[in-house]
Amino acid sequence: MRKITALILIILMALLTGQATTAQSNLANDPLAMLQIYANAINHRDYTTAYQYLETGESFFDFVAGFASTERVATYFGTLQTLNDGTTVQWRVPAVVSGYQDNGNIRSFAGCFLLRHNGATWTIIGTTLSELPMNAEASHSSIRTYITTANCFASPINLPNVAAPSEGEAAATIRSYFEALDNENYVASYALWLFPIPGPQPNGAPVTDFRPTFNTFASGYRDTTSITLYTGAYQFLGASAGKSYQDGLLPVVLIGMDRTTIDTLRTFYGCYAMGRFVDGRMGIINGRLQLLKEGAATTPEIIDALNIDCTTLGIAT
Repeated sequence: MRKITALILIILMALLTGQATTAQSNLANDPLAMLQIYANAINHRDYTTAYQYLETGESFFDFVAGFASTERVATYFGTLQTLNDGTTVQWRVPAVVSGYQDNGNIRSFAGCFLLRHNGATWTIIGTTLSELPMNAEASHSSIRTYITTANCFASPINLPNVAAPSEGEAAATIRSYFEALDNENYVASYALWLFPIPGPQPNGAPVTDFRPTFNTFASGYRDTTSITLYTGAYQFLGASAGKSYQDGLLPVVLIGMDRTTIDTLRTFYGCYAMGRFVDGRMGIINGRLQLLKEGAATTPEIIDALNIDCTTLGIAT
């Protein structure tokens, strides 16, 4: 349980406020947790963990080769749907998946994951995913509509075809921050935080240093195996008196996993205050996250949380 509590402290420590609690996602009873761990493992390039949840007959070599040009996947899952014909039971989960390719393209898919429950855990036995005609992620509104209305046992399934806006600078910065953490490059992630600079104030930098010490920051993240990031629409504020570095607020949802207990998931939501270094680069000023739920959040929960008005959190800058 110490490791589970550590995960909360890790995510909240450098930027956030909130209280740590302990709980575990039981993979025998929670198919959404299995799917989230599967997606997290792919993003962490832990293909061995991801592959253990597959019963599709695909070889491990072919499975890994299928992600050779994929930098990361963005996944949105619905709730479990069941069909019992009197002799057999089928389980399916609607999903939208976007694969970010190393050539800059985005391949988006919608459909359902076909699951099996073997009593000890859930596994993936196939999908009905079809590619969308866009080089972008689908918009949050179309994803939500699809996830909440799709019938995985009916055909055809209406696919979302409304593209989301391109990822902005703030979202790209936060994504780089978590990618550096995922690669245990704590120097690079720590360098994305704004900090006070010597000289009379105001001088284009924060007066207050909201970072922990580097050693505390780095040691805190060592128990984190992966964090899945979702970002909302950027809320531009602009500079204010004495805060020429201030830029805006970015809503986020994070689903975190602990390194030693990978079946442990928690979902957080909140915002980052973003600003500009004196050389014009974007960085993190401060942030605040709160626990959304124990376990993995569903797509409607994620999208609702991303619609937060970040100014209501009172994040100090």
